[in-house]
Amino acid sequence: MKTFTLTFLLIIVSICFAQPKINTLADIQLKGPVKEFTYQSYAVKVKRKKIIKIENEFEPLMNSRISRFDKEGRLILWATLKEDSTPGRGTIYHFNDKGMVDQKCYFNNLNNTQKCDTIVISNEGRTIQEYSTTDTSNLVYEEWIFNKDQQVVRISKHSRLGQYDSHHFYIYPDGNDSISRQTKVGMLGSQKIHLDTLGRVTKRLNMNGDETLYDGFYYTYNEIGQLIEIIHRDDNRRKRSISSRDDAYRTVLSYDLNNNLISEQLFNEENEIESKWIHYYEGERLLADSIFNTFLSEELTLYQNTQYKYDSQGNEIESILRYYDTDWAYRVIKIRDNYGNWIREERYQDDKIERVAERKITYYED
Repeated sequence: MKTFTLTFLLIIVSICFAQPKINTLADIQLKGPVKEFTYQSYAVKVKRKKIIKIENEFEPLMNSRISRFDKEGRLILWATLKEDSTPGRGTIYHFNDKGMVDQKCYFNNLNNTQKCDTIVISNEGRTIQEYSTTDTSNLVYEEWIFNKDQQVVRISKHSRLGQYDSHHFYIYPDGNDSISRQTKVGMLGSQKIHLDTLGRVTKRLNMNGDETLYDGFYYTYNEIGQLIEIIHRDDNRRKRSISSRDDAYRTVLSYDLNNNLISEQLFNEENEIESKWIHYYEGERLLADSIFNTFLSEELTLYQNTQYKYDSQGNEIESILRYYDTDWAYRVIKIRDNYGNWIREERYQDDKIERVAERKITYYED
């Protein structure tokens, strides 16, 4: 289901992000009691009206993989697939009795574990450190620091030789930051994130190694919590075309009564509108059409648009992306199973099929 709702839009860097990511079925938009799925993507051509796979020695290495989940829907194994369809390089995740990841082990094949990372968890259930226990050559470890209110105030990645240190600082409305910031030899820089009382990001500042500002994003919300403006200040930037929020000096967003994003206006340094996204919806939530207009020859001109089609359950089954300056069109068709999970995806350019992706999904009830 393709939607641009408030939840999707808010740039959230909250306390939960301070923990190692627990990948779940919902993260990759899988439905039902999925036990395992294999994924394979490959180039194709049409020969005598039949779709033929193009053999490429690099395809299995780059585009074949397997994922396994426990009955709670948590990812427990991820790996590439070798030519004989057995797991190659991958990661195994172990959980403690509270459902938190406390160990990650990496392997070249399932019988040959190379190293494991141990995750230290505090009595309050907070991750406070992650480090390698089996590979002494691994010089990088991560740590999470919390204040007295159990709010994360710093996430740091260190090297034991002091040559690679990076820090993310979280600063709360009362200004309470119990961590002193220390610039170390070889420090690449830091990111400082300011949050309001609702946990929303109000500032995201990227710092140089000497603690001077590299660039900053400043966020404004309306009275019902919708993100309505982003200011990007960057004294180091060179003039460039503006097609996204990261490129724009200023972005203004607006919504319909269903909290769907309906427009994004992107402005340059002179506060002149340079491009604009417009979104249309089918019913209350389904994104039907996204149109991108940009200034060409001093007038706002249609540059691209993407249209979406859905089945009766609201699952996306087709999308078409058109570029009007080149007349190129990219089409994606998705075939789904009874749970609504896609099991085959076909990609076309100008009505010529170029690529196919397949997922073989097994469920616990099977």
